[in-house]
Amino acid sequence: LKILSRITTERFKYLANEIVYTFPRETAATYFQPFESVGGESINATGKLWRNYCYVKGVLRDDGVLKPPKDRATSSTLFVVSDSLQEKLHELITLLDPWHKVLQLWNDTHDARLNEYMNEKLSVKDYLQKYACLRVEAARTLFDADFNKLYPKAGLRLRDNWDKTVPHLRHRLSTCKKLNAEEKILLDSLDTIENNTGNAILLSLLHHLIPSCRPGRKRKADTGENTLPRRLTNQERKESFFVHLFDVLELEEVLQKGRERTEKYSLQHQPIPIVVGPLTQCTATYVILENEIYETCNVLRAFDLTFKICFALNCEYPPNARPLWIFLQRAYYNIQLPKDKPSTELTSLIGEVKAVINEQS
Repeated sequence: LKILSRITTERFKYLANEIVYTFPRETAATYFQPFESVGGESINATGKLWRNYCYVKGVLRDDGVLKPPKDRATSSTLFVVSDSLQEKLHELITLLDPWHKVLQLWNDTHDARLNEYMNEKLSVKDYLQKYACLRVEAARTLFDADFNKLYPKAGLRLRDNWDKTVPHLRHRLSTCKKLNAEEKILLDSLDTIENNTGNAILLSLLHHLIPSCRPGRKRKADTGENTLPRRLTNQERKESFFVHLFDVLELEEVLQKGRERTEKYSLQHQPIPIVVGPLTQCTATYVILENEIYETCNVLRAFDLTFKICFALNCEYPPNARPLWIFLQRAYYNIQLPKDKPSTELTSLIGEVKAVINEQS
């Protein structure tokens, strides 16, 4: 008996389209998205059909029906810092002016800095303290530069693609039954305000379209009884995604609370966007990282900078807001990582948004 272990991409596409034909409310992207290479970046295949296919292959390999894949040889490379590169690293520690020279040294030392940061397991706080240029407003351009080294074609994707998808997001939210009366008023106000301000409203409602992480397994409480972890409220999910302040004077309080929480629970420091003023009329936007505050030009840029800092410093997304960031990562930046593991509902929404972007590109 010959076991056919490979199904072609064309077959997967055909099956996904057949499902959509049979169930018109479904989207093909939920069931299969093929491997693709965009600007030199590899994006792995995904979808329900693909995941089930990989699962069945794994079972067949475990049972000895299929041969296991050949082991890939692994090799570790030793990063050697030359004398000239060491001089640049030393100069970069204190250099603040002229900024064009800071940026040049930053780019020249990218691999050496990353090697040091990862191998020596520096904390984010130590890394910020080491380089004075990361503790000034212009550090925004340094995080941009590091992100662009990792994903050269992705830097402007959120800015370029967001407006294309606003009508679709508004439509999805208008049919969402989870919105309360106040949120419905906010959504209706988008007809009369500028796009930039409208972005704050859309991002504040985005959690209604994206399922939260599963509560997880039962855990033993202090009483010794097994209890299920509590599912987050909508307000908690929103507050994990960004901080909304009505007065800029509240920034210091936010910083202090963040320090206390991370120290108490030994949490990794993560960047988070700050929106100041009413959502219908934002007055300022920032990104907070450790003790540093970086001001941004608008709401979308605050989320863009936060996202790029996560990649530049290898930070995890805040756990309570992880699905929201994976949505932005996959739908807008077109970056897919093996560790993402989005839910079926999230994969479907990502597919919808990417289809809208592709139609207008």
